[in-house]
This record gives sequence, structure tokens and C-alpha cells, in this order.
Amino acid sequence: MATISLSSELDVIDKYKELVEQSLNGDSLYIRTKETLQEMFQDGTITSKERSELLGLVLNNINNAIVSS
Repeated sequence: MATISLSSELDVIDKYKELVEQSLNGDSLYIRTKETLQEMFQDGTITSKERSELLGLVLNNINNAIVSS
């Protein structure tokens, strides 16, 4: 049986929780980007293929920014 131990030395859980809460609030970069991409798709400014490519790129960049901070 495996034993799992958590170290509060780095407060990783608290920091991760705070990052997730900030990324999901209404003023977050993710929400604003999602809404902008949705508007561009609905207006016909971008195709569904372009929308999915942009969304993948944005999510990758957001993830990299969170991980590196």
C-alpha cells in the first residue's frame, strides 16, 4: 500500500486553489479570451477551425504562464 504525504512547506495546494479561483472569476484573462473568441466566431470573423486552433494556443499559453510563475 502506498503512503501519501503532503508537505505544507511550499503551500502548493493553497497556491493552486488561489490560481484556479482567479482564473475562473468573471474578470479573468481566460473568461475574457473565451468571450472574445466566441464573439469572433459568431460574427464570422474566424472559422471554427481557427477558433479551435486559437483556443488551444491560448490555453497552452495560460497553462505555461501559471506553471512558470
